Amino acid sequence: MVSIARMLHQFNRMMMHVAFHLETSGLEHLPDKERFVLAPNHLSYLDPFAVAASLDFSTLLRTCWGGWTGAAFRNPVTRLFSRLGQVVPIDPERAVLSSLAFGAAVLKRGKNLVWFPEGQRSLSGELQPFRPGIGLLVHHVPTTVVPVRIRGSYQSMPPGKWLKRFHPIKVVFGKPLNPDDLERQGKGENPQDRIADALHDRIAEMEKS
Repeated sequence: MVSIARMLHQFNRMMMHVAFHLETSGLEHLPDKERFVLAPNHLSYLDPFAVAASLDFSTLLRTCWGGWTGAAFRNPVTRLFSRLGQVVPIDPERAVLSSLAFGAAVLKRGKNLVWFPEGQRSLSGELQPFRPGIGLLVHHVPTTVVPVRIRGSYQSMPPGKWLKRFHPIKVVFGKPLNPDDLERQGKGENPQDRIADALHDRIAEMEKS
């Protein structure tokens, strides 16, 4: 299974660079010796492929992905690729608590996790409000959060559209964030709301840089 996953990673990396001229920056911000949560904005079905192509294979082996059940587990083929990619089922509408439990279990095993805090793709290309799930997750299992800003995938494949064009895609990894610091900086009645709010502001700021 590892050899198959390695080949798929190499193929995905090649396709993202050739077709979308993938550019990556900020990889030096990823923690070396501790688990972390990657929190990208979500513009397109291309986003997971762009993030995966940005990471080296050894990091991918230690990383699981939160994947919407309606896409990642829709049929036998997508279920197979989801298993190879270490995707855990996420249903932000119907099974919030079980989705969070899956994510927490990943972190407790010492693995990294990719979690899209908007909960769905942006219909406008603009950053949407974050759901409290990311805050609940890293508050319950304290974990470093790395904000990720994806640019260009919306122009290539916006929600509800097939591939429109091969627009360049860039993935930017921000500096690691401590959930306690995020809680102090954010607004909201509950810790999870404050964490999500502060994280949203950090990713919004990355668009300006």
